[in-house]
Amino acid sequence: MKLKNVTNYSVIILLFIFSFASLSYSKELPANPNKYQNFHFDNVKFLAPNHITEFSYQNFFNKKSDKPLEVQYLILDSIRNAYSYFGNQQPIVYDPKTNILATIRRGLIDPKEDPTYTGIDTKNNLFIRWSEDNGFNWNPPVLVYDAKVYNYGEGRYPSLYTYEYSGEQFFIYTAPLVWEAQSTWVGFVSGYYSENQGGANVQSESVIKNDVIYLWSTDSKIVGKTTATDEPLSMAPGALFPETIYRSLTDNSNLGLRRTTDFTNWYIDIPPTWNSTTWHPVDTIVARANEIINMRMSKDGSKFYFAVFGNFKNGENDRRAEAGVSVSTDDGLTWSDFEIFPYSLVEDYVSLYGINPDSVYIPFNSKDFVVWGNGDYSIILQIYEYTTKSTLNEFHAIVELYYNSASDSWTLYPITTEITGYWLPYYDSQEGALLLSRNQLDLEIQACVTEDGNTIMAKWTDLIGVQENPDNTVTWQTNDIFVATRKMGDDQWSGPINITNDYPYDRNTWFSYIIPNNLKQIPFLKMETIPDPNLTEQQNRSRQLWLEERQYLEVGHIDLGPTSVKENNLNYNLAITSISPNPANSDNADMNFTIPYDGKVLVEVYNTIGNKVLSLLDLNMTSGIHSVEINTKDLPSGAYFVNLIYNNQKISKLLNVIK
Repeated sequence: MKLKNVTNYSVIILLFIFSFASLSYSKELPANPNKYQNFHFDNVKFLAPNHITEFSYQNFFNKKSDKPLEVQYLILDSIRNAYSYFGNQQPIVYDPKTNILATIRRGLIDPKEDPTYTGIDTKNNLFIRWSEDNGFNWNPPVLVYDAKVYNYGEGRYPSLYTYEYSGEQFFIYTAPLVWEAQSTWVGFVSGYYSENQGGANVQSESVIKNDVIYLWSTDSKIVGKTTATDEPLSMAPGALFPETIYRSLTDNSNLGLRRTTDFTNWYIDIPPTWNSTTWHPVDTIVARANEIINMRMSKDGSKFYFAVFGNFKNGENDRRAEAGVSVSTDDGLTWSDFEIFPYSLVEDYVSLYGINPDSVYIPFNSKDFVVWGNGDYSIILQIYEYTTKSTLNEFHAIVELYYNSASDSWTLYPITTEITGYWLPYYDSQEGALLLSRNQLDLEIQACVTEDGNTIMAKWTDLIGVQENPDNTVTWQTNDIFVATRKMGDDQWSGPINITNDYPYDRNTWFSYIIPNNLKQIPFLKMETIPDPNLTEQQNRSRQLWLEERQYLEVGHIDLGPTSVKENNLNYNLAITSISPNPANSDNADMNFTIPYDGKVLVEVYNTIGNKVLSLLDLNMTSGIHSVEINTKDLPSGAYFVNLIYNNQKISKLLNVIK
């Protein structure tokens, strides 16, 4: 018996390097919304209407001096463009054992623009900086990858992790590589650095498996630790796709792993549970059926967790993509099958709002993954409605998918429904259109956990003052950073907190995965286009939305303090909402039900002559929506009654089994 409980929940997939489809005022419905939705990895030109326009700033300029900034920023560095921190990556990390906060970045100078420059501070090189006082003071940049020296390629989208090894701070990193002039991606560089041992780099351009050559995509993730045998472990997962001549509908969705304990010998392979057979075939050879969410490590270092979003073959709903987690208990040598979130809970959740479940999906937008101190884990992602209604009138939510390892159960907690469905657009060229599709970070969702593992924080950005206009344009005033928190044992999230609430744009914002227990002085990074003194304030503001401009990398700090749990606005009745499939013609069926208050719950199955054939549940449960799996494998064909007993009240629903 597997229990899946939902106090409220969530999956779809759009495109990979297509980036994100614009959510315009007038939209065309998908030709077949129930068809598998795959990721594309070809660099295809994405066309979108010019439906986003900037707000008339006059009122905001008049008001902005009346309100002090909620966050004060320190300029940490200058960077050539916004792309250093613009991928599926982790550019900032905190080690609570040593109180080291660190970031990895690219340089300032573009050699094509200044061919006479002979220094090292170029956009193709990688640098590490760290702070020993939570981000208020930083050491000088340390060059860890020099593209001219190694000649592997030019660094992009770097990720960083740090831990103590051999009595000193050890930094490990990885970054996708490109030869920009040829528009050719050439795998990854991975390496390490410490002050006493120096550093080293190695390139992984491809993986050869069964005589097929697979190339790395640009997802940039890395984790590590000191092993029980005192070795420096590093692991970096990545999406793989076959070279063009090997592409097929059934082998386009492999996920690979780069692993080492000495940074000389690397284990590079496709774990069996991560290969393409785990996911449905795709519909076209320029598509894949999954995307990486993140890789995390348990607080005690005994387990590694790999979260993926995709069209799982073993998922509950073949029409929709779902999220799943694969676990390793031997430092990444072997990996379990994916534990997959049940999609039917999404359908029940949106039904509480009167939303047609067939009209919602989980988009290929930003999402993140966190591991609690006790080994449970949570995935933070979005639910969107897709209809002929205007975007502002559609249903949008950010939710948490929580997995309780002790009871083998899933719960989906709603975080907020107060998002607009839009995000900050960027210009497609210096004089061109503003497009949502240019922002591959969309809402910039992140998930963080406190040092003790007992509280998690979700962070996202959203537009402020959005208006949809009759001429099919959208205007807005600015955007801000929002956070919410949940403590272990709480059945609801705190209300969303606008932590910036100011006039400047908040973009390319990054928090470290681990944050302070008291939620005080939480550091984060953001980018701001360097102002041009020869331009007006309004012109400089428009330049914030052109990613190719030179950027300031800034550090800010926030204090959350005590957070209050928001009031749940959903009223639950005692009900068996669904049994699916019914008739059951496979080995299991899912029964979803709601209870109005916390209390003792029994779920039992009886045959037509009154004999109990299954005991499914005998637990104290919180109010909300829950799901329990009914194992029908050993039940003969026939009719059965599923009884739900709660606080001395009993309701029943008929289940038919056909074999």
